[in-house]
Amino acid sequence: MKINILSAKEKDYKSWDSFVEKSVYGTLFHKIKWLQITKNHTNSELILLMAKNNDEVISIFPIFCSQKFKLNFLLSPPEGGYMPYLGPLFSDFQTKQSAFEKHHRQIVSKYQEYISSNITKRINFFRIKTLDVRDVRPFQWDNFKVTPNYTYAICLKHDSKQIKESFSQSTRRYLNNNLRNTSLEIQMGNSDDAVRINQLVSDRYTSQGIKYGIKDSFVKEICEVFSDYIDVFILRENKKFVTGLIIVKFNNSVGHWIGGTNPGIKAKDPISLLHWNVIERSKKEGFEFYDLFGANTEKLCKHKSKLNPKLKMYFSIKYSSILGNVGAKVYRKLKGIE
Repeated sequence: MKINILSAKEKDYKSWDSFVEKSVYGTLFHKIKWLQITKNHTNSELILLMAKNNDEVISIFPIFCSQKFKLNFLLSPPEGGYMPYLGPLFSDFQTKQSAFEKHHRQIVSKYQEYISSNITKRINFFRIKTLDVRDVRPFQWDNFKVTPNYTYAICLKHDSKQIKESFSQSTRRYLNNNLRNTSLEIQMGNSDDAVRINQLVSDRYTSQGIKYGIKDSFVKEICEVFSDYIDVFILRENKKFVTGLIIVKFNNSVGHWIGGTNPGIKAKDPISLLHWNVIERSKKEGFEFYDLFGANTEKLCKHKSKLNPKLKMYFSIKYSSILGNVGAKVYRKLKGIE
């Protein structure tokens, strides 16, 4: 196999998106347009690396590059919550394990050679978060630190009754009460409603003394550009907007991207009513999994786990110098990023 690394140009965008759509680990966040919009809102340089065997695309690797405190940062995904994971995608080589490991190792090494020769020789901080858990050893062998992270996923292949019965007793009780509550109504919203949901999340962070990085303008643009891939669920009480969820849809999964702040209304646990509507609608549309996007923050897991999701692992892969670590900590503190 002859592997060549190149920086994707506009003529490559169609084959890039096609590769994302065919990949088991591809996400909406890997799509060219999502990456470009994120670049514009994060003031980063976007590097789109492709690995080819002759003319066949066998891997892609989007990287956001920036300089902070005269230190070079390479991130995939970028900071700020714009996407929970990103990282490289690799072909599903239908071959023996020895051949897979050889090809996989070659691609990772080639990426690093290209970065060193064409992007920067001095990397102070390089972090990747990837759903592809097949083999991260090549990064470990190159002195990256690999840490397991977790998310929750609800299997939608079971029937609705079975899914509901798997919820905790209290969640089922509150959900059934809210389903009978005629003052509560779930509706599908638009990009303006998505902005209102994002503002509620921003307000919640601010009330806790935490800065929030996702701009309303980013959410609005994403929802308008990816209208076929995003659903906005809003909760109304007596016809008045209360809260909501912004859901991304891609391949066989849907994911809870933004929202879910508890509004403090009289009804108990109204967020489970929103999740239940996402589950029912997604099942009807043929999706197989509902990703709750994150199971790493203990205080948030208490509620999410009551929906009886399965724990799913992904990896954080990091290389950093001493200065890079310090710079990253200072930057995250200044930005209020947890």
